Amino acid sequence: MSTFDTEAPGAQPAPRASTVTLPRDVRLNPGEEAVYLLRTHPKVLFVPAVTWLILLAAAVACYMFVPRDMLEGWLYLGLQAITCALAIHYAAWPILQWWKKVYIVTTKQLIIREGVLYKKSISSQLTRVSDIHVDRGILDRIFRCGTLVIINAANGEAAQSGNRVIFSDVPHALKVEQTLKDMVYHNSAAASMPGMSAF
Repeated sequence: MSTFDTEAPGAQPAPRASTVTLPRDVRLNPGEEAVYLLRTHPKVLFVPAVTWLILLAAAVACYMFVPRDMLEGWLYLGLQAITCALAIHYAAWPILQWWKKVYIVTTKQLIIREGVLYKKSISSQLTRVSDIHVDRGILDRIFRCGTLVIINAANGEAAQSGNRVIFSDVPHALKVEQTLKDMVYHNSAAASMPGMSAF
């Protein structure tokens, strides 16, 4: 179901009260409301989770089966340090990156925020969107997710890769796509009708 009503063509939609909780450092403009806060589908965490379990199993096996005299001194500390470094690099860090990367849809713009130590933010106005489509593979269909490709019109060259906003592997991609199309339609209709404001 769309976030906005589309009962009458050309009618001004009535935004519903937003229940989306945004990160504290995200500031919206007056009159702007959050519609979606999305992350990449958790299926991407399968490899980091398996890596974490393998490293944990290796540490337990090392403690149980390696002779005690080898688990003392610098050798043992070195093995612990290597295990911790591998766990951080291949398991903890990818999970943290996944959590910190968010896709935000508001009534006015699209926002991508990512980064753990160095934060990066990309935004694009809904009024510039010229096309939206979803790319879905076999696994995406199983998990009901997909990659949203949102193309912005700029200087008549909308097909250029630099004018694209990509929401990678987001859950319920088809529903998000339909909501975005409804919002873009109403924004365009409002802009073309004198005295009518979009949202």
